[in-house]
Amino acid sequence: MTFKDPRHVDMIAPIVLEVLELPTEPADTIGSYRDILLDRICRELEKLVVIGKSKKARENAQRADIPRDLSEYSWAKRSLLDGVHEDGFHFEHTETVYEIKRSLLTLANPTLAEVAAVLSRTRVTWVTKRENERLDELGYKSRRPNWADAYKRAGIELDEGPE
Repeated sequence: MTFKDPRHVDMIAPIVLEVLELPTEPADTIGSYRDILLDRICRELEKLVVIGKSKKARENAQRADIPRDLSEYSWAKRSLLDGVHEDGFHFEHTETVYEIKRSLLTLANPTLAEVAAVLSRTRVTWVTKRENERLDELGYKSRRPNWADAYKRAGIELDEGPE
């Protein structure tokens, strides 16, 4: 997905590289702190990317007369969408936090370019609650090595055009 400001990846990648270089042991102190930092960084990337939507979520938003494009609603504003459609909406880490973090941790001797490439895979998408349930039923709750295949298996089509 596209970062709202392409410079954000270049700003964050050096920080992530520094975190990756923190010791992993002892696990109950600095190793744990390293893990928590990586998790938070990967999760909070959602605030920096353009938010997508599935075709079904867009259709439901239009039927519910939601006043703005779904991509204008962040996770923090999700309560504004509660109860506006019977199928509901779910803010979905398309490329899951687990997979972004796993990809970072499996870099043998990470370079700035490699870290930036992993961070650039961040995607978040509004889907319907039913679409999210299908992902979960197929075993794709957090472990999703190939999000495009998972979405295809779950019958989720992304809406790439304007609302």
